[in-house]
Amino acid sequence: MTNVERAKILINDARDYKAEAENAFKENKWNRSIRRAQETVELYLKGIMKLINIEFPKVHDIGKFLVKELEKKGKKLPEEVANRIIEISSMLAEKRAPAFYREEEYSREDAREAIEGMRFVSQIAEKLLTELSHEQ
Repeated sequence: MTNVERAKILINDARDYKAEAENAFKENKWNRSIRRAQETVELYLKGIMKLINIEFPKVHDIGKFLVKELEKKGKKLPEEVANRIIEISSMLAEKRAPAFYREEEYSREDAREAIEGMRFVSQIAEKLLTELSHEQ
């Protein structure tokens, strides 16, 4: 399997998980919406890395790594966008396990913040994917 093929699989999974996160939020399943939002962000970011032939670390918080690698490839993001991606990735990675294992019961506000972060990252990722796909 090529990196481009693997990137497409990761991105398609990210899109599916995004829909699941949105649905969980609509159903007032706060912990599930946070977990799916985190998975969405992680898969989008890892899909982008595969598309540009970067082997990513097997960790959940991947934002800072992506920003640095994009910069090395000449795709520097605006500072406020880069900082926001790093912040969202980190915040969601921290909440990932507690949400899944019910070590913490998250609120509607927590889930709303996760969903908004996921939407931001997915919007940026989709733009990047379009740009990067045209360069392939």
